[in-house]
Amino acid sequence: MTTLLELKKLNFAYFKNSKILDNIDLILNQNKIYGLIGKNGAGKTTFIKTLSSVFNNNVFTLEYFKFFDKEVQLSSEFYRQNKFTVFTESESFLNWTFLQYLEMVCQLYNCSIERKRLEFLVNGFKFEEYCKKEIRDLSTGNKKKVFLIVGLYLRRPLLILDEPFDGLDFESTEFLYKMLLEYKQYGTVLLSTHFAESVVRVCDYLYILENAHINLFQGNVSEWLESIRK
Repeated sequence: MTTLLELKKLNFAYFKNSKILDNIDLILNQNKIYGLIGKNGAGKTTFIKTLSSVFNNNVFTLEYFKFFDKEVQLSSEFYRQNKFTVFTESESFLNWTFLQYLEMVCQLYNCSIERKRLEFLVNGFKFEEYCKKEIRDLSTGNKKKVFLIVGLYLRRPLLILDEPFDGLDFESTEFLYKMLLEYKQYGTVLLSTHFAESVVRVCDYLYILENAHINLFQGNVSEWLESIRK
């Protein structure tokens, strides 16, 4: 397997004696789906935001970070151009429509809009009637679809998803499962979730965040499900 991303000794703390993330090591291989689970408040969203270049480095330290076998900064343009994150809740771009947001993101990522592929995703998420509405006027589930459609459309080598199934109806959840499995042709997915079904349905590997540490579950995902049922 070819390594896409390697992160060594990540520490995160807002206050000196209160670590949220403690000496985190993480490896993501290409064309795989990784689940990230942990109790509420364990630090999943903090970890995802750190990996998504949201925070300044005054709240975290890092021994090194490699992407495509190159040692780079989390804030580097090379890394930013090759990953996309869908956050669990986003209060950005509320005055924009889906189409306006898509056009802006495609400009940032230097990609064109392929109408056929876009229509496939929009139709799959049953989003046709909402494309020209302002994001602020959409339901929680439809807001989530805006960013999921764009993330899936871009096909970046790394797609990061924070609780992607929250707020989605059954049909959209099933469509997302299908799209994530297909996404492995184009890149790697890291997704946080509290739904056991989503881990079993799509994840190749599972990271568990507990007590400020992240550990890779040693075994297949089905074995993890059996272990929590005991």
